[in-house]
Amino acid sequence: MAQRRTRSSEKSCVSSSTEDLKSISPRLETIQKSEPNISSDKQNISAETKEISHVTASESWKKDADEFQKVLSESGFGARENPPQIKTFRPRAERSFNLLHFFQQNYFGLKSRMELHKSVQCPVVSSLSEMTLYKTLSPFDRRVTALEWHPVNPNILAVGSKGGDIILWNVNHKKHDKFIQGGGAGGSCQALKFWPWDSSHVVTASVDGTVTLYDFEGRSNQILADTMNSQDLWYCSVAVNTPLDLVAAGDNTGFLRLMHKTGEIVFNLQLHKGKITHTEFSPREDWLLCTASLDHTVQLWDVRMIKDRSSSLAILKHEKAVNSAYFSSIDGCRLLTTDQYQELRVYKSPNWLLDKTFFHPHRIFQHITPIKATWHPLYDLIVVGRYPDPYLCATDPRSIDIMDVVTGEIVCQLQDSEAPGIICLNKFNRLGDYLASGMGVNILLWNRNFEEAAKLQEELMTKGKSQSLTPGVGAQRNLERKLHKSQKGKMTLKTKKLKVKDKTAINKR
Repeated sequence: MAQRRTRSSEKSCVSSSTEDLKSISPRLETIQKSEPNISSDKQNISAETKEISHVTASESWKKDADEFQKVLSESGFGARENPPQIKTFRPRAERSFNLLHFFQQNYFGLKSRMELHKSVQCPVVSSLSEMTLYKTLSPFDRRVTALEWHPVNPNILAVGSKGGDIILWNVNHKKHDKFIQGGGAGGSCQALKFWPWDSSHVVTASVDGTVTLYDFEGRSNQILADTMNSQDLWYCSVAVNTPLDLVAAGDNTGFLRLMHKTGEIVFNLQLHKGKITHTEFSPREDWLLCTASLDHTVQLWDVRMIKDRSSSLAILKHEKAVNSAYFSSIDGCRLLTTDQYQELRVYKSPNWLLDKTFFHPHRIFQHITPIKATWHPLYDLIVVGRYPDPYLCATDPRSIDIMDVVTGEIVCQLQDSEAPGIICLNKFNRLGDYLASGMGVNILLWNRNFEEAAKLQEELMTKGKSQSLTPGVGAQRNLERKLHKSQKGKMTLKTKKLKVKDKTAINKR
């Protein structure tokens, strides 16, 4: 009985405790809900007190300032009409255009790579902007189709025409020009290169189906390759490799003929589905060959390992047919391609991935030579002729555009009222002081304005004559040294004469 009573009492206690908890839980919930409100109220109070303290501090500061101003005015000091101006100072290296300062600032991270690029590019662009039409020549009855500067002499230019005529033009001496008569219609000179083993020879790829070595000295010419069927097969491009003694020529069916400089065939394989419009060896790697074609591709080859079409190192696909593909003349790490519509592409080694694509109007037309973009020899700038599109940019001039390879901006344009035609071919000589262009049957030569330079020189000379110019410190020192030397020489002669007189007097005694 006692056990039953204890159990019943325990049950009643538990039930009472649960009822108490149920009654307490809503109170706890209300307390918990009220706690964040209390904390937020505390934060608001602290922010208000801070604001009040700031306001009081500012008011006290204003009062102190007013009292100080009164004291100053009583003592005779008035308020300033013009507040003091603090002049900022920029270090000389930041203000300088010296390349060494630019390199230093770039090394310390104070100047970006783009600013350094522009600083290096600036002198080249300034010299290009001073170029004007220097000379013109029209020796052909058909349009210009090929241009090539001499690899050693920067004043000699070889030009080929659609009639097969070739002229060797000495820019500085008119009497030294040499001319080779072509075959006329059907003998178009498609490509032209100087023969590196003898500078008096040029090698050409012609529509008459031959790769011919011409001699400007009047000796016999040599045919290196002949298709024997010029109506169906002809050569469109040629390239020369000096270290490996190789000559490469591409024809209109996509075959590439690689041969020794003597004409001995190494191989003759079909590497493209269409005409090979351009072939070139890399100036950096002797074994690297580039071919551009009408099949919308540019392909790179290792000459030592070519077996068939599948052995290419890289295939660079384009949306249109490709006119040319040139390696950069500075380091050979960039490849510039020109299509037959409006695209210029730049590929970068070692993987030859697409780096830049630029829009530029240079569409193909059957009665003009295909436009080909080339490189500047001193800096990676693109040089290309413009053929304005009437539907896009009809008001644009028919100029020579020089573009920045990094940004794609046109940094300079060359044009002249005496040359209103479409300028299809453009090439700088190895020094970058002459630019040769082909415009129809005319050969254009661009150079810096010598007349203005001569005028400036004459002005300086007249100023120097009119003004009484005093010699500088260096000139004064040189004059003093000469006088001192002459005085020393006179003194030595006098001492020698005195010594001789003394000896003769002693001997007489």
